[in-house]
Amino acid sequence: MEPSNMLWGLSTDFELSTAGWQTFLLPRYPPSLVDFEWETSNPGTGTRSIVLRPGFGVNSFPFSVKPETVSTFSILARADRPGKLVLLTGVNPRVWEEDVEAFEISIDTEWKRVYVSFQTPSDVSSGLFLLLENQADPEQAKNVYVDAFTVCEGSLAEYNPGPYQLDLTTGVFGNFFPINQEVTVRATLRIHDSAAISTTGWNWTLNEVAPTERTLLEESIEWRARGDGSFEAEIVVPAGQGMYRVVALHDADDRLMPCQELLLTQAEFAGLPAIPDDPEHSFFGIHLMNTWMDIDRPPHFMNLHSNYKAFLA
Repeated sequence: MEPSNMLWGLSTDFELSTAGWQTFLLPRYPPSLVDFEWETSNPGTGTRSIVLRPGFGVNSFPFSVKPETVSTFSILARADRPGKLVLLTGVNPRVWEEDVEAFEISIDTEWKRVYVSFQTPSDVSSGLFLLLENQADPEQAKNVYVDAFTVCEGSLAEYNPGPYQLDLTTGVFGNFFPINQEVTVRATLRIHDSAAISTTGWNWTLNEVAPTERTLLEESIEWRARGDGSFEAEIVVPAGQGMYRVVALHDADDRLMPCQELLLTQAEFAGLPAIPDDPEHSFFGIHLMNTWMDIDRPPHFMNLHSNYKAFLA
């Protein structure tokens, strides 16, 4: 399925999840991640919109684009007082100073769809990143509210949420768990285009990816109606030290998107030896960048300690 919104596969209206996005404190990298803050009294669409306080930003995981193609980024936005947001686009979030385009977006006090057109780089093999920043002085206390993200080829981008939205969650930030408990992963599905997708033809895959690589489970997803127009299903990851990958994929899909995949870790950190310094800048955690890769390609971990498998053995 080829959606007109190239952000489809990431959350775009944030009603079900924030898959494919993270909020952070400026400056950009290395990021200081923070929880999402929501505007619910006057959202741009649906029931909630993202709040960007002064000094805060939101960035995407990489998404697939064509090289050297005019594309348009569009959002619904408003602010406490008229002001600006800064949009940055690039292919490598760790070297923004060398490879970045920056655009100022004027924001008013009423909800309005705003547009920025740009040309994609010649090498987009690793995908394109977006950063949206509220660079206002924190003393101004001027919040900006954003919703309904879209990127389309060409000079005009109207919002299209895609055929469906999917959320995979454990309900625990960071998806880290002790080794003595099973972990339930819950999927929520909301269908926007019933002619393109249905609740049939969905499948779970559960893999252990560290310290060994093996498939633990492959089975059909049995969706249950929730009564609000959406559907839910669950899969249980057995207790045991390791890193696990859960994928919910439809038979019609030919690529893997962020909303269809979840990584979690079960580890007993008490008594572990000190983690030695890594020659590369790194952290002991998971930063999933496996966006629109081939379905059978293993997950790619960015900035993960080079000897991470030893700590899960």
